[in-house]
Amino acid sequence: TFVSTDNDKAYYGQFQFAGDNFGLNVGGIWGDDSGSGNCGGADCNTSVVDVVLSLDPTENLSLWFNYDWAHSGGEDFAGHGSAHGVSAAGRVGITDTMGLATRVEYVNVEDTLAGTGDDVELITATLTGDKRLTDNLVTRLELRYDVFLDDAVATFVTGDENQLVALWEMYFEF
Repeated sequence: TFVSTDNDKAYYGQFQFAGDNFGLNVGGIWGDDSGSGNCGGADCNTSVVDVVLSLDPTENLSLWFNYDWAHSGGEDFAGHGSAHGVSAAGRVGITDTMGLATRVEYVNVEDTLAGTGDDVELITATLTGDKRLTDNLVTRLELRYDVFLDDAVATFVTGDENQLVALWEMYFEF
């Protein structure tokens, strides 16, 4: 629903390799960002790099590794800086219809970009169990724990530096 009215150009590139048990995807985008709310002039740019590595070492085990880097810069950009995110995940199929997955994520947003006077660091850990009830109906239960490493910089809506969230869902695949 967002429409750019400033005619800024962006450049995108991607490299992808996929084998039977291994995959690598590296993508990036770079472009002018003078139309954003944080840019006070014409010298603003934003770039993002995304790297995803996937491995399937056995028939019932899948692993993923992901790194993201985002950078906003330029002399006219208020709140310039970088953000980094790293995650690792895995899923093991316990049976043909049931699996267990886990994911760990780390995010660091530089203080100049966050506007907080100190870097914002967040770690999350997620555990997900899934069960296929029919060919098209799946249910999942997910538990996620989030913690800000410096509670003086950032907290959740409750005012705490950590939170535990649970989610149960059922979905139908067409």
